[in-house]
Amino acid sequence: MVAALAWGANACTVGQGQGSVTGNLTVPNCDKDLTSYDMGPDFFAANAVNGQMTITIQKGGDYAEYADSVTIVVQDIAYVYDHIQSSTKVDGEGRPYEEFPIQLERPPGSAPDVPPPIIRMSLSLRGSCGSHKVNPSDEPQIVMHATGGVMRFYTILHGDIGSRDTNSKLIDGKFTGVPMSDPRGWGTLPTKGTLDGSFHFFYQRGGPAQPFP
Repeated sequence: MVAALAWGANACTVGQGQGSVTGNLTVPNCDKDLTSYDMGPDFFAANAVNGQMTITIQKGGDYAEYADSVTIVVQDIAYVYDHIQSSTKVDGEGRPYEEFPIQLERPPGSAPDVPPPIIRMSLSLRGSCGSHKVNPSDEPQIVMHATGGVMRFYTILHGDIGSRDTNSKLIDGKFTGVPMSDPRGWGTLPTKGTLDGSFHFFYQRGGPAQPFP
């Protein structure tokens, strides 16, 4: 597993960072009111392979099956980095950034030359709405997918992932008002809402994940 290095000069604990995930969610099959949803994430990780990256923002460092988590898939790290570098956009604090559309998977049957979305995002509510168990009798896992919106990146992993240069390993971004839904459309009441969030952490190569307690 590849995870995050803590924010701070003396920090080195895998999974630490800074960020938030809040939203207004309507989930009929959940026994909790999520209209003022606040994940309170305290685990931030990234896995980079073959030029792609998966970012995980999670409440707690337990298995994903037991926790709420946001997963952000970056299809092409170099593409995102290059566009950040060439961007002329600056936020209110004077920080340069670039924004990228968030999309669902390309439709089934797409031609081979149709590229997959550059950014995808999903929200798992296993911690808030699940049984906190993993067995055949579990309720179906509630997963919402972003159907639009934009992802803002201030900086992203770039260069040699084995480099000691921490500036090249900073992953910093945010998203606001991203529409979320369950595209399966189960039931008569839709699972939908909007999600806001941010993440600021350093990429770190960690040891292999242990597949059992």
